[in-house]
Amino acid sequence: MGIDDNNLIQDPESPTEAGISRPSKDNKCNFSGLCLAQVAKRRELMILNGSKEEDRPGEHTHFSKMGGSVIDYILISRFAYNSVKFQVGHNTESDHLPLILALNGPSSNKHTANLYYTPIVNLGSLAPRRIKWTPMLNTELTYLLHSEDVKTIYSAIVSANTGGKAMDSFNELLARLKTFITTEILKSVTKRAKDQERWFDLECRQARKRLRSTYRNYRNTGAPSLFMAYIYLRRNYKQLLKVKKQKAERLAWCNLVKASNEKDSTSFWRTIMGLLGQERIGPTCTVEPQEWTKYFQTLFYDDKAQHNDPSAYSENLPYWPPVSIEEVGKLIAQLKNNKAPGIDHIPAELMKNNISWWAPIMASIFTYIDSTGIIPGCWTEAVIIPIYKKGPMADPASYRPISLLTIPSKLYAKHLHIKLIDWMETEAVLAEEQAGFRQGRTTIDHCFVLAHLIDKYVNKTRGILYAAFIDLKAAFDSISRVKLWAKLNATNIDKRLLFLIKSLYKDSKLYVRTSVNGQLMGPVPATKGVKQGCILAPALFNLYINDMVKYLTSPEFHAPKLAEKSISALLYADDAFLLSRTKVGLKKLLREFSAYCKRDQLVVNHQKTKVMVFARRHRQHRWEMDNQPIEQVKIFKYLGVVFQSTGAWEAHHKYAREKASQSAKILSRFYFTKGGRHIPTALEVFQAKPLAQLLYGAQIWTGNHCRTLETVQSKFLRQILAVPPCVLNAALWLETGLLSVETRTWLRTFNYWLCLNLNPSGLLPLVARDAHRSRWSKVVHQKLLTCGLQAQHLLKMGLPKAKTVIDQRMKDIEQQNNLAYIKKFSAWYAYLPPSHFDFRAPYLSTLTIPKLRRAFTLARLNMLPSAVLEGRYQKISFENRLCPCGAGYVETVSHVLLSCSLYKDLRDETITPLLSAIPGRSCEAKLFSLLADQSSSTTEKVARFVERAMRLRAAV
Repeated sequence: MGIDDNNLIQDPESPTEAGISRPSKDNKCNFSGLCLAQVAKRRELMILNGSKEEDRPGEHTHFSKMGGSVIDYILISRFAYNSVKFQVGHNTESDHLPLILALNGPSSNKHTANLYYTPIVNLGSLAPRRIKWTPMLNTELTYLLHSEDVKTIYSAIVSANTGGKAMDSFNELLARLKTFITTEILKSVTKRAKDQERWFDLECRQARKRLRSTYRNYRNTGAPSLFMAYIYLRRNYKQLLKVKKQKAERLAWCNLVKASNEKDSTSFWRTIMGLLGQERIGPTCTVEPQEWTKYFQTLFYDDKAQHNDPSAYSENLPYWPPVSIEEVGKLIAQLKNNKAPGIDHIPAELMKNNISWWAPIMASIFTYIDSTGIIPGCWTEAVIIPIYKKGPMADPASYRPISLLTIPSKLYAKHLHIKLIDWMETEAVLAEEQAGFRQGRTTIDHCFVLAHLIDKYVNKTRGILYAAFIDLKAAFDSISRVKLWAKLNATNIDKRLLFLIKSLYKDSKLYVRTSVNGQLMGPVPATKGVKQGCILAPALFNLYINDMVKYLTSPEFHAPKLAEKSISALLYADDAFLLSRTKVGLKKLLREFSAYCKRDQLVVNHQKTKVMVFARRHRQHRWEMDNQPIEQVKIFKYLGVVFQSTGAWEAHHKYAREKASQSAKILSRFYFTKGGRHIPTALEVFQAKPLAQLLYGAQIWTGNHCRTLETVQSKFLRQILAVPPCVLNAALWLETGLLSVETRTWLRTFNYWLCLNLNPSGLLPLVARDAHRSRWSKVVHQKLLTCGLQAQHLLKMGLPKAKTVIDQRMKDIEQQNNLAYIKKFSAWYAYLPPSHFDFRAPYLSTLTIPKLRRAFTLARLNMLPSAVLEGRYQKISFENRLCPCGAGYVETVSHVLLSCSLYKDLRDETITPLLSAIPGRSCEAKLFSLLADQSSSTTEKVARFVERAMRLRAAV
């Protein structure tokens, strides 16, 4: 039986009443310990601490700032006393040391089964494993890059007379680097023990080693000086761990903020779920290695494809000047960290941290490739990693192929991409109906156009609009490269640019990673589709289907109109949306779209293709495509916005609320467990992730429809501030410096209205010129007038100034409304200047102890656990919510801080000295000086007073 008693217990076997003290390094004794010893004696139990040979003279079992003590005990039956061994172990992670009890029995000779899984792999090659990027590895590689033998290779590349020699030297450099950034791995996979916390670094391990060594020496010698040294080292070790953990928590928040701002949902959830200990562990892949090869051959290889040699068209190409070092340096600087490299294992960090070293090399290589079209072999190779999605685990189609390309090849592709996009935008090659992956165009633009057309054609007598959402199967992976090159060749594209793009795609090969230990199957030739993960892929795909709009433009399709232009299709990359004013017109559009797909080797996914009829009253029809039935739906999510056939927004609000609530719930859990309860970064992540999810598409549905969405933000703020549900939303917004969801929605709407009128792109100029004045436009103009703003005056200001004016006006209006509400409950707020509320309250950052921060928050909001708060729930009139001190006063925060007799001693110690500098002031002025958070030291003292007062009040 183990006991933690916080007392010294003497030997119950002693003949005296109190007993003779057992051997113990703790010389303290108290009455409770003696009582427990007597209980053990009556129950015929023996206390092992200090009585066994292994624990003489009674080691400490607990260490604190005050020193060591014996407060943990093992009690055992006297009949088993001679059959056990007992000793006190050592543990650096807890204040309590482990008590080790062993039975004197025969040792077990049973062999434990091997629980580790060793896969049998007979096919493919075993790839080396890349060493994880660390600052130490960065230092070693930087030193390597400036070593004499690598300098020789460097000079050979930069100053080579012929490009061939430069390419040979470049391949030699890659091979040399590969030996330093990879390591050979075993052919079997074994489970490893769980790693230490990531923040437990070399400094922590060295401190722990010193601590353990000092404790061993103390145990062996018993020297008092070593004991004091151990207490000192232990205190420093605990402080070191606290600092390291806090830094790790701040870094985790920063990573979440970065992932949210970059809209990298994968990194966001991997970070937060990993820190919560809930990493997504995929199911065991049961696909045989040979099956992967067959599957990807079917997916990416077309044996009928013509293998045109780009070099056959390399003559009479326009001249390109040498690639400058400055251009390459800018390309390298744009690389993102923490991205998996390709088959050459060169990480982006290696190039970004040594831009001045790499830029001349890559400029020389790029110049050679531009002139010859000769691509390094590894640049045409990709490693495919199958990631399970859903479906049968033995079916390769249930996995999403993730392609890893080499970082240098991505740089060169970016070099070509800049020239390709410049030509496409200068020549206006793409149809305006295509908005995917185009600068200045967003998914919201197409959603806004669709909402405008729905308002135009549906909200009139017997109005109706027919639409079809088309889903294409593996569109990027299935297009014909032969047709792609032919379509590009028919344009006025720079022929050298086309030659180089074709060279980059020539002899493309794939290797499939079929196991976690790096097993590679392949190569699989890739002769169709655009390269996954290549920056050129979206632009090339847009060019491939660019002629689709021409085939879908005809009077017989009865397309709706924007201004003078008929809009029969909206395209966002491979997302196609067909529109018609009649049922006959939409059916003809479906037939024409099907014919185009067959002609250009695209496959329609009939199961995911849907039809929606926008009308005030539901109308059901029968639809089919290629003799396959097409489902008609009432609700559909298009580019992240949920549309309803009636044109309402309830379905989207429900979807956004559920999605944001899920993110906020996990974020709140992270805040209370692994996030260190750090409010500033929690608020920053909330705005970047859950709030962004909540407000997606807010430009379209305006701020008149967001009352139900406010609950997500208010619930999260109440959780992290730890305040009761009765706290006003206005108080939450003022304390945290956040705006309401309604105000944020209007700000987004107004900004979009400004862009629509001052800087439109794509189809938006047609919306602005359209004769139809939508309800959206009317609501926006009415809201501007309500805010005291004139539309024409704003448009004359220009975009930047108009945005600034609107932002300031909306914030001022909300702040005034919030203060009007909060002053009814906390009058001292009237003393605060308006600028105080431009940012969150400082104490949310300076008060790092959660219980003190919560106490101060409750005091500021007049929400202390008191008769006032209880009366709210019990519906007691305010004047009857009296303090239990018996003075007959209402138990307000003013009474608690300034006059309640229950806290007189505590007040004299902390509050009275603070108020001595302002004698004769009113109660509101005194309350303001205590709660205004103008001095961090005053704030902390008041917080400590309130926290202790709350504990005293709970005991009343």
